[in-house]
Amino acid sequence: MIGKTISHYKILEKIGEGGMGVVYKALDTKLDRIVALKFLHADLTNDPEAKARLIKEAQAAAKLDHPNICTVYEINDSNDHTFISMNYIEGKNLDEIIESGPLTVDEALDFALQVAEGLKEAHEKGIIHRDIKSANIMVANTGLVKIMDFGLVKFAGKKRFTKSGTKLGTISYMSPEQACGEEVDHRTDIWSFGVMLYEMLTGQLPFRGDLERTVMYRIVNEDPEPLPDLKVNNAEDIEKIIQKSLIKDRETRYSKIEELSLDLQEIKTGHSPITSMPKSPKRTVLTFLPFIKRKAAMTIVAIAVLIALTILSYLFFQRPERINSIAILPFITSNPQSDIEWLSEGLPEGIIFSLRKLPDFRIIPFSTLKYHYKGKQVDPVEVGETHNVRSVVLTHFNIMGSKISFNLEMVDAMKGNLIYTNQYNATQGTLAQIQSDITRDIVKRLGRNMTGTQVENVSQLETTDPIAYEYYKRGRMFWKKRTAAELDSAMFYFDRAIAVNPNFALAYSGKADTYLRQRKYVGLPLHITIRL
Repeated sequence: MIGKTISHYKILEKIGEGGMGVVYKALDTKLDRIVALKFLHADLTNDPEAKARLIKEAQAAAKLDHPNICTVYEINDSNDHTFISMNYIEGKNLDEIIESGPLTVDEALDFALQVAEGLKEAHEKGIIHRDIKSANIMVANTGLVKIMDFGLVKFAGKKRFTKSGTKLGTISYMSPEQACGEEVDHRTDIWSFGVMLYEMLTGQLPFRGDLERTVMYRIVNEDPEPLPDLKVNNAEDIEKIIQKSLIKDRETRYSKIEELSLDLQEIKTGHSPITSMPKSPKRTVLTFLPFIKRKAAMTIVAIAVLIALTILSYLFFQRPERINSIAILPFITSNPQSDIEWLSEGLPEGIIFSLRKLPDFRIIPFSTLKYHYKGKQVDPVEVGETHNVRSVVLTHFNIMGSKISFNLEMVDAMKGNLIYTNQYNATQGTLAQIQSDITRDIVKRLGRNMTGTQVENVSQLETTDPIAYEYYKRGRMFWKKRTAAELDSAMFYFDRAIAVNPNFALAYSGKADTYLRQRKYVGLPLHITIRL
């Protein structure tokens, strides 16, 4: 196949293979772009069921337009070859990443939240994936996660694609109902998601065995081994989320992927998730005043209702509307200067880092936003619809000699209204303070009942030293790139930040992250010296 031209695609190289098909990297000669082509295996070319499944995969993926789902361009039938053309992603499958060992909690949460966003889109469109597993999750070099392979998709409310009792999907990720050949719904994807989250954190599957029937028995009858010591404060809450995802009775499992995603967001922001909170108290009956006559009791109830209505009126009509989700887009500029990346990415990342301190607040990962919007003029309403967020922050900056001006707009993406706008003027020496000012002003517009001290605590920076701040931001810029030379540059800047401010905790954290990344991506031995 390599070197051949099929339709208007020139096959360049083989990049993957699965049970049903082979995936090649190809050049779309019409549009001059690199794509991925998925072909059926040669022995399945004339299999009508396999061909129908490939077509169904294309139709399902084509119904979904989401940054965390692989985009299908077309399905084609040329020279006796049926294939899907889809976007080519430079990166690795999640199972390849896990092969080198368990992920950190932060990495696992980042990947899991992106998968959850993609599944939410699919489930809202009535599409059940039925084969969620790490091999079907692609992680781009940018950090963007995409769900692949909708070949076993089931449309909610439609008849089975295969006969009753047929088991489809990869054994280790199957839900109990799937393993028993029962009818499945979107909760089977939630189970598989829980299996994958366990796998990311431990490096192994929760249900294992040498034989398929052994694995299936354990899925239906046994509980997974407890998570190892994750050495994080919220390890118990993470385990509860996995346990609730892997409840064998689907009626008591998470009912929607959004519920699971909210709990993961709580973990990411450092709070106990909903799953660890007590259930709502039982309804109280008016038996505590048996000596009061019925009319008197009714009068008390009426007064209580009046007070409640007054409070609600104040909350809903006097206070600003509460905003619980936000997207902070990369800062953009028209300045033709190359040394601005640390500004366009470092400042919004710092703001996002601070906003994570807020409870019950959803923030779109910066890696996702960077991939789609870096350097682009965008419509905030479209961004809000795409990522299901209430507010979007856009910032343009302009460099004039030693001065930098930032023009910020905070938009209500649901109503299309401008919530807040301001211009911030800075020099190289006041950029840290600008980040703090912007964060504080955003928090004030979220409609939360916060004291001035609470707002200041959210916007407070780890360092106000402008030189240490810039060194740290530059270090993080290089740290994200993962090559040997750029990781060396990251280490250089983190060391400079520490030299300027020996108490700068984030700089030490950046240095530790760089050591770990050098070991993972470059293969350097891990030698860490700790000074007490």
